[in-house]
Amino acid sequence: DTILEFTYKTNSINEDDRKRYNDYIIYWESLSVSIKQFLGNSFYLTIGGEYRKLSYNYTTYLANGVLEENTQFSGSSTLATFGLGNQWQWAHMFMGCDWFIMNLPMSNKVNNESSVGTFSSNINRLTDDKAKYLENFNMSFVQFYLGASF
Repeated sequence: DTILEFTYKTNSINEDDRKRYNDYIIYWESLSVSIKQFLGNSFYLTIGGEYRKLSYNYTTYLANGVLEENTQFSGSSTLATFGLGNQWQWAHMFMGCDWFIMNLPMSNKVNNESSVGTFSSNINRLTDDKAKYLENFNMSFVQFYLGASF
């Protein structure tokens, strides 16, 4: 009725929009541990912790291709996670859905940051995106997964 789960994830966003002359590159990886407690046949509650590392780079160019601004930082955060979902298992295969996951930041650290450009929007973007990716509470809904157990 209880599963101890370890998860390693990586993800990246690489958005190159030459029409608007900007480029976003965000890469993160996370390591988490959680406990799933099944309350019925397939329904579970989960609680756990997650450690994330993030690398962020935002660049804009003028129409002639000259660098206008560049904002970058790297950092890490520790989060408490809570959620609920369903999981079904057949022999060594399983399929599930996290219906609702809540991530509550417990601590965060910015390892380095830099901002090139003279625009106040550049500094505001750096502040807003650090908060968005490292400090803010977030929720996700309906995440399907498929896997195997040994």
